[in-house]
Amino acid sequence: MPPFYASLQAYFDKNSIAPSDITARVVRDAVISIRSEKLPDPKQVANVGSFFHNPIIPIYQLDVIKEKYPGVVYWSVGDDQAKISAGWLLEQLGLKGYHEPNTGMAVWDKQALVFVNEKATSTAQLVAFRDAVMKEVRAHFGIDLVQEPQMLP
Repeated sequence: MPPFYASLQAYFDKNSIAPSDITARVVRDAVISIRSEKLPDPKQVANVGSFFHNPIIPIYQLDVIKEKYPGVVYWSVGDDQAKISAGWLLEQLGLKGYHEPNTGMAVWDKQALVFVNEKATSTAQLVAFRDAVMKEVRAHFGIDLVQEPQMLP
C-alpha cells in the first residue's frame, strides 16, 4: 500500500500504527479522522468542499518552481510529469484563511482547498471568487487550476 500522503503517514506515525497493521479499514478510519480535523462540518459551516484538482504539470515547470520554493509539495506521475498540491499553491499566495469582503467567500483556515460561504448570496459571487483565485495562481505560477465540484444549472 505505501507510500502514503504525508498527512496519512504522519497519522500512522503519531498513532503508532505499524505497516503490518495497515488495512483498508485502518486507512479509511485514518482518512476520516484527518478530514474531520481539516474540513469544516457542512452542517455548521456552508462550504463547497475541496474546490480544485491537484494539477499535473511538466517536470520542467516543477523544476522552475522548485528553484524558488524548495519545499514545494508534489508527487511524481511518471518521468516527465508531476502532480502539484493545489492547496500548497494557494498557501504560498497567502490565501489560506483569506476572507474576501466583496464576494462574501473565504478560504478555510485549516485547508486551503476549501471555499467557505460567509455571506455570499449568489453563484456569481462564488464564480467571481473562484476566478480571482485561479487568476492569481496563473499569474504567479503559470498553472491553470481546474475546478473539482460540478456546478448545476
